Amino acid sequence: MKKIFIALIALFSVGVSAQQPFSGIRSSSYLGVQSTLSNPASIVASSKKWDVNLLSFQVNFANNATDLKLSSVKDDLFKLENDKISGVINADVLGPSFMVGGSKFAFALTSRARVFAHLNNLNTHLFKALSENKLTENYVLQSPENQGVTANGWSEIGGTFSMVLFQDLNHVIKAGVTAKLLQGFTSSYVQINGLKDAKIEIDGNEVYLSNANAGVVMLNSGVDFTNLKNVSDITKSYGKGIGFDLGLVYERQLEGADDWCPNCGIGRGYRYKIGVSLLDIGGIKYSSNPQNSFQYLLNVPAGKRFRLDNLGDNLTQIQENLKKSEYVKTGGISDSYKASLPTSLNLIFDYYAGSRFFVEFASQFNLVSKEDSAKNAYYANSYSLTPRFEGKYFGFYLPH
Repeated sequence: MKKIFIALIALFSVGVSAQQPFSGIRSSSYLGVQSTLSNPASIVASSKKWDVNLLSFQVNFANNATDLKLSSVKDDLFKLENDKISGVINADVLGPSFMVGGSKFAFALTSRARVFAHLNNLNTHLFKALSENKLTENYVLQSPENQGVTANGWSEIGGTFSMVLFQDLNHVIKAGVTAKLLQGFTSSYVQINGLKDAKIEIDGNEVYLSNANAGVVMLNSGVDFTNLKNVSDITKSYGKGIGFDLGLVYERQLEGADDWCPNCGIGRGYRYKIGVSLLDIGGIKYSSNPQNSFQYLLNVPAGKRFRLDNLGDNLTQIQENLKKSEYVKTGGISDSYKASLPTSLNLIFDYYAGSRFFVEFASQFNLVSKEDSAKNAYYANSYSLTPRFEGKYFGFYLPH
């Protein structure tokens, strides 16, 4: 068990040094085919008539417990004072992709791979008891929420169509849609429920659980990254699905000619732009891996104790030790399950101040239900305010 949780710490430590390279430049005239990721309507009537992407990536990290200091993230994230922690790290790789644009219509074809990992209301005292055995006093678990860990990874091929719905001298309205074929290569989640008022008891170097009536569920499909022997397994399909992105863009055209207009696609370029998009509608259906999927019902009466600190270092050992306990009963698991895409609502307001300077405000709202978050990928809600400069050959930006 300790090795499994150490691997979890490493996963959530990697992301803290990463930036958000697409945040703040989603309205940039340089972005080209990458702009389909935030709003499929953005590629039509833009400054780019065509664009090709070979490889680009981004990594994002968010949590409710600590700032992003790489040297201390492990200690700060899992310190006992936090009581319960939630976090998300996601990696997004855009592979070979291209777009062809015009004044009325535009098309794009994209290839993409994405990975999401989540901590959901994980109790830090329970984490310390299972992974580090560093508790020094008894503790009563107070968290009523379900808690656990989730990981999802998939690839997608997307086709985007964008068109101008309306245009006159002062206004432009665009719409776009992306349809995506999804191929899942990994999906795993562990969920623990019913631990409110359970007791963690310390007896020398041993850690026990008492007064507990809980359920433990793990479903797994696809690549097991804790025991990955062949990298090519990532390219295999363990689940399939379809997804969609929808987008609208409104542009208020400039009232007069600017000395140089970096965003001139049609007309005179915009004074401001408003974008609304609904991203990642859909999901992937997986078949459960019977070797790594289980459900256990744990019933430890008051006055009895179940040892926590020697369950094992891998899933096989953990399952064997749980089955041996008189306090554990085995439950049934689903043969298949569906993992939702990280559906989100995105709003962008981009203002052209003149002399090649812009200011963008962007927000992203998670639309995945918290009740279904145990097995689904989702984004954290976020906001950004970004001044940027766009020259003919280069640009820079500073997101906040």
